[in-house]
Amino acid sequence: MPLLRCLVFLIASASFAQSPIELGLKGGLALTDAYLAAGHGEQAYYTKSSAKDYLIGPFVELRLLKSFSAEVDALYRPASLQFNGQIIPYFPSTNGRYPIWEIPILAKYRFPLFGIKPFIDGGVSLRTVAKVLSDDTSNHGITLGGGVDFKAGRLHFSPELRYTHWSAPCCNSGDNILQNNNQVELLFGVSF
Repeated sequence: MPLLRCLVFLIASASFAQSPIELGLKGGLALTDAYLAAGHGEQAYYTKSSAKDYLIGPFVELRLLKSFSAEVDALYRPASLQFNGQIIPYFPSTNGRYPIWEIPILAKYRFPLFGIKPFIDGGVSLRTVAKVLSDDTSNHGITLGGGVDFKAGRLHFSPELRYTHWSAPCCNSGDNILQNNNQVELLFGVSF
């Protein structure tokens, strides 16, 4: 609860002042899966859900120059996987959502154009995953994106399409969990 009060205070402070700091919330859909299917039937270690993953989380943007800024996001993305306990006896058959946190650190450049501001962004992304997925998932990648920023009253809206290329995992547990190295997301940001 104290964290929520602090966040509300920071958002209110930023909205009443001409601050170079912009706080907001991003959400959207993953257009690609975080993991590829390992196979089908009883011999598969895991299978992925047909449901698309969503992303949601806060972001902070620091305006450095008129058209140039830096942005950091903390996006929560649950991966839907079903593990087969017949292949690995110590791990029971489960169907669950496993937490993934993606933290893109981006440089952003806006092009002023008739009240809307198209932008491009790029940088690095860091990622943490559930323990069961950690050996087979990379924790860093390169992100590129683009979208448009427009204002309505005190609110800023920013729909965006992002592409992230994750590096190969540092070690493979041999469990046949296959991360998708190429990830595409459709995000929508709202900020003050």
